[in-house]
Amino acid sequence: MKDLKNGICSICGGDEGIHQYETMFCPVGGVEENRYDKLNEKYYHQQWQNTTFVDSGEESLRIDAFRTAQKCGLLPSELLEQRDEMLALLKKMNIHFHSWIRQNKNTLGYEHAKQARELIKKATS
Repeated sequence: MKDLKNGICSICGGDEGIHQYETMFCPVGGVEENRYDKLNEKYYHQQWQNTTFVDSGEESLRIDAFRTAQKCGLLPSELLEQRDEMLALLKKMNIHFHSWIRQNKNTLGYEHAKQARELIKKATS
């Protein structure tokens, strides 16, 4: 799985800790602004956007799930269900390949069956 940047806002690019603690509004510019300018003797207060924190890791997962669903026409949960069914069938096929390989060592399809069995073994482990 990809390394996701948890704690970074996908809206403003700022760290979760600099968002407004009650509303989670994004800071303007994605940076902390509370500072005192000694030269102008002026205190700058933080300004907030009307957008709220969205974890970039969660957003990446949502986008990936949406694109996957668009490509294959299935929801991620339906894909998982199909994957589980296919893995169960592959496990059964592995058993059948094993007995076929033992009985047909000297036949033409032996090497192909052996390769297929290795792929099934890899997919189901």
